[in-house]
Formats: sequence, C-alpha cells, structure tokens
Amino acid sequence: MFILICCSTTYAHNRVDSPDYPEIGKKCPDVLLRNIVGYSKKQAKLSEFQGKWLILDFWNEHCGGCIISFPRTNEMQKKYGDKVQFMLVADPIKYEDIKVFYAKWRERKKFEVPCAFDTLLAPRFDVEGDPYIIVIDPLGIVRSLTRSINATDLQGFLSGNPPALPYAPRAHENKLANVPFKYDFLKPLLIDGNGGNDTDFVYRTVISKWDLSKYYSDCCLAGILDTQVKKGIFQMYGMLLSQLYCYAYFGRDSPPFDSGFYEDPIWEVADTSVKVQSAKYGKNMYSYSLIVRPALSSKHRIMQMMQRDLNNYFNFKVAFEKRSFPSWKLIATDEARKKLKTKGGPYYFKEIPGAGYTARNMPALNIIRYIELANSGIFLDESGLTGNIDITLDYIRTDLADIRKGLQANGLDLVPGFTERMAMVIRDAD
Repeated sequence: MFILICCSTTYAHNRVDSPDYPEIGKKCPDVLLRNIVGYSKKQAKLSEFQGKWLILDFWNEHCGGCIISFPRTNEMQKKYGDKVQFMLVADPIKYEDIKVFYAKWRERKKFEVPCAFDTLLAPRFDVEGDPYIIVIDPLGIVRSLTRSINATDLQGFLSGNPPALPYAPRAHENKLANVPFKYDFLKPLLIDGNGGNDTDFVYRTVISKWDLSKYYSDCCLAGILDTQVKKGIFQMYGMLLSQLYCYAYFGRDSPPFDSGFYEDPIWEVADTSVKVQSAKYGKNMYSYSLIVRPALSSKHRIMQMMQRDLNNYFNFKVAFEKRSFPSWKLIATDEARKKLKTKGGPYYFKEIPGAGYTARNMPALNIIRYIELANSGIFLDESGLTGNIDITLDYIRTDLADIRKGLQANGLDLVPGFTERMAMVIRDAD
C-alpha cells in the first residue's frame, strides 16, 4: 500500500497535459523517481516499492510546514520501516540551498529518510500547495488526497481503518472546480450565498460554526481589522476560537509582537473539549461577521462589540494576569562580546534558508529575532551584546538543539529559565 505526501509550491505553468493524475478510486501512474540520495538506488519507479507503503513528501527549503514535519516523519520511518518507505522529493526554490539543508539534517539529526532531488514529479502529478498527500493501496489505487498525515492516521491505514482526512484538490481542480461557496469580505456573511447558506448562522451579528464538509478549503481567512472597520464591516472565516478572542481584545489573531503578552490565550474552563482547537479537522472553528454604520465604526468600537458577542454566545469571561512561563535566554561570554563586535564596513547578510547565515555589521538583537521567527516560545536577550556585530551562525533554524550548537561555537548559548508575562486567561463566567 502506498501513501504519497506532496509538499510543493505551485508549478501549474509546468504541468504536463495528461489525464492520468492521481485520482481517488483509480490506479496511480507509475512514475520514476530520479536523483535519490540516502537510498540503495539512485532512481526507482513507484511500482518497485509495492509490498510496502510508499510516502513521497514533496518539500522545499522555504516550506515551514514541511520542515516542522521532519522529526515526525523520521520517527514514523524508524517505527514502521518494515512496512513503510518514506521518501522526500526536493521541490527547490534554489537547488544548491536545498541540498545543503537536507545534508545538515542527515548528518546532525540522524535523519533516515532518503530524498529524491527530482523537480518533475510535482507538475507531473498536478500538485499545488504544501503539504499534499496521496494515499495509495497495495494494488496501486488512490484512496485519499489530503494535506497532512500523522502516526495515528498512518496506523489507521496500516490496520485497514483509513481515517476520513479532509480532501485536497489538485492544481487543475482549483481552477475548474464548481466551488460551492465563495467569500467576499465586503458583503454580509451567509447572505445570497456569500460563504454559505443563510440558515447556517448560530448568532446574529453573525457567529457561525465552520464546517469543513461544507467548504472547499480548510484555509483560515482573516479580515484585517483596521482596514475593514473604515467601511463599517469586520468579518473572519474559519478561525480558531482562540483567534476570535485575540481579535476581540487585541485587534489581531495574536498579541502584538513585543507587547509583553504570552502568545496564546490560557483556557481554564470546565469543558475541556474547548481546548481542542484544530484547523485540520475543523475543531472549535467559527466565522464571524459584524456590520455597522460607518459613522459608528472604529477599531475600538468593533472590538467592544465583538467582546460582547463572544460573551453572549460562549459565556466565558476574560482576565489579564501575570503568569510565569518557560523561556530561553540568550547569554554570551565576555570574550564573545569583544570578538563579535563589528569591525565596521557596509551591512552584509547572506542566508542559506533554514540552515544558517553570515552577517556583517548587523544589529545584535537580530540574533534573537531570527530564532523567534522559526520557533515558538519566549526568547530573551540577556547576552549583553550591544550595537552591531559580525557573526557566522551554522544551524538548522527550526531545531533548538542545533541552534544552541551554532551559538556555542560563537561563545553564545540559549539557557532555559522562566519569565513572567501578561496572559489572556479565559474562564467560565460566574
């Protein structure tokens, strides 16, 4: 049985006009994988993997979702190696960069998943967007087209109980499909077919439950509060409940950067199911629409109205409290502070995407900024570095252990600790 995971950018302009794309219920085309690294052969046809699951994971060096899945993919390869063969397929933005990135993962993380440096398969299979998964059974029949897969999903396929994963269309289908519902942020939600049927609302302003089975895409579509309120309207489609509360109290889907607030609301409610919020499966997702006279519209007023609506429907109360959270603190030795101080000259920055960078005359604070962009958590600068620096950092950008090795080579380090932050706490109303 085969599973194909396809993570790629759009290559519709290179697409081969052929009717035999992967299609649910039909046999998958027997294509050739080229330029394979880390496998017993440099090229192989899909049919040569029969008898095992085959998972093709299309990726590129700028795909954050692809990189985040690497550890999970590696663990599944180790656990199910006798039944499953995972295979990355490089779909590069820059060919040399992706080879360097992959080599670092193999060397430093004992990454056991081979990679085919083959740019032809994404357009051949009409793949669009990342990730993209094609599930194929032992006879080569396509059983599912979706966006992501985890160990539970994989075990379901192996045991004969395939999960009902959300459907993901191919590039050609995106252009030609008769989409049942479309969206216009400047028209009322659920009126005249805008985003759904007019009977789908659960509260009017409008608050409506987001049902993946009724919508063509699982993408979350958020309005820009500052822009929309000028027209007396604010609407969001397919947002997690946490994001709704952030919009109501911060005017955006998360607290502002450098605001001193923890990045996610803390839920202290009796109904633990509320804490299960998933964009993949549509858990605790809603759409929201508010339209008022432009003369009465302002960002502050819209946020107040949204707070009222959320309180009326969900019956939670919001408090802002100081809490202690795990954090990482950047430190530096006295020698490093002297050594890294810039020697001057024009600003220079050269990055190998996701795999490190060399910088000259760069603000020292940017060390933390680049780490924060690719990793969740709280990062504090306690290095004592001031002004600009010259530095070369060699690390896998999304792996904290590898980041620490790169920092340590420069006399720097990230050490764990705790720090106090303000947090939005959501509780049951009294």
